[in-house]
Amino acid sequence: MFCPNCGTQNADNVTFCAGCGAKLTADQPIQQPVNETPVSETPVQAPVYEAPAQPQQPVYQQSAYQPPIQPQQPVYQQPYQPAYQQPNVVPGKGMGIAGMVLGIVALVFGCCTEYISIPCAVIGLILSIVAMSKAKKAGMKNGCAVAGLVCCCISLALAIIGYILAATVFAGLIDEIYNELGQDIYSMY
Repeated sequence: MFCPNCGTQNADNVTFCAGCGAKLTADQPIQQPVNETPVSETPVQAPVYEAPAQPQQPVYQQSAYQPPIQPQQPVYQQPYQPAYQQPNVVPGKGMGIAGMVLGIVALVFGCCTEYISIPCAVIGLILSIVAMSKAKKAGMKNGCAVAGLVCCCISLALAIIGYILAATVFAGLIDEIYNELGQDIYSMY
């Protein structure tokens, strides 16, 4: 539908002109044919609409956003766009974290008691090795598993050194006791 005031083309279902804001459908009568006689070939002029004498305030309408129309490409020419891509998850990450925590616990308790540090170090070492092998199969790196492996190896090395020192000191004490008491203490039993 064309606006009779400014000539702007508007959609048929709008009430006001998008160009000048004039009212379109309320004042215009809808004409229906009275009889079904053939129409003569003489051109009929549309009624001329005259604007009212008093100035109208423009009525602003908010139009819906319509993105520009782009030509549709064939399916085989469109670039590949995955619908959803999961983040990269390192396989064995949980086991690597558990191995690291157990390695740290083994290091902390290594100076106090071997009853806690050695089992923690052994279990942490196993978990770290399994986590590293899973990450290596996937072609990724697992830093927590490496840290757990290092902590557990240090803790086990300190425990072994501690046992060697304790055995050396204990053997020295037994040798000293044996030298002081002589062979009489062993012959009693």
